[in-house]
Amino acid sequence: MASRVDMEIHNEALPCQNMERVDKTSVRDAQYRGAFRLTALCLGLMCILQATLNLVLRLHFTSQVDMELLAMYCSNHTLSTDAEHLQSRYNNLVEENRRLQTKNIELGEVRDQLRKERDELQNRLSSIVADIGRPGWTYFRSSLYYRSTEEKSWTQSRQDCRGRGADLVIIKSREEQDFIEMLRRGKSAWIGLSDQDTEAVWKWEDGTPLTTVFWRSREPNNNQGDEDCVMTGYDPGDRSEVADSLNTWNDNSCSENSSWICEKAISI
Repeated sequence: MASRVDMEIHNEALPCQNMERVDKTSVRDAQYRGAFRLTALCLGLMCILQATLNLVLRLHFTSQVDMELLAMYCSNHTLSTDAEHLQSRYNNLVEENRRLQTKNIELGEVRDQLRKERDELQNRLSSIVADIGRPGWTYFRSSLYYRSTEEKSWTQSRQDCRGRGADLVIIKSREEQDFIEMLRRGKSAWIGLSDQDTEAVWKWEDGTPLTTVFWRSREPNNNQGDEDCVMTGYDPGDRSEVADSLNTWNDNSCSENSSWICEKAISI
């Protein structure tokens, strides 16, 4: 009887124990689910934070890289501009150097030419000084004049002048005619005028035509048909000095002997 009672009591206690086990399991499951949810939430938040951090870092580094690239571009652009300026300056300096070298060569040529001209002038001056100092020569208006003390034909007289580095005088002005009349001192003298090439076409010995004339009256007359050379100061009528001190020329035979006057132009 007692055993049955115990069994009944025991059987009655089992449902309670089962209920306690169920409650504990439910609580434990609920705790697990809560922990899982919390863990999942934390993981989700961490993923979001990681993604946000990655995005922020990417944006930051991208921006930093872009800034560095921009800085490098600006620096390269500045360097390129500076390089262009330097190249342009270099080209200008090269061109300036070339121009200066050309100018230096030109100046050297001018210097050499000036030295040459200086030497020529010095030699010319020395020659002029020597000519002026030569006995028998007289200076007048950039020319030297020589009056001979001998008498020769027109051709021989001209040869003598050429041997002295001169030629028979060419008279082209009233002042020069007056000077020649003073120089000849009352003696007739050959001058460098003739029509030997063409009759009545009077030319000076350098080939220039006659323009200024100082013929005496009734001259030239080509007396006896062989008067092709000109002398000054001779009156063919009585072989005396002409009265007109200006118009003193007359044509005469080139073989006639007379004194002569040489002229040597001086050019500096």
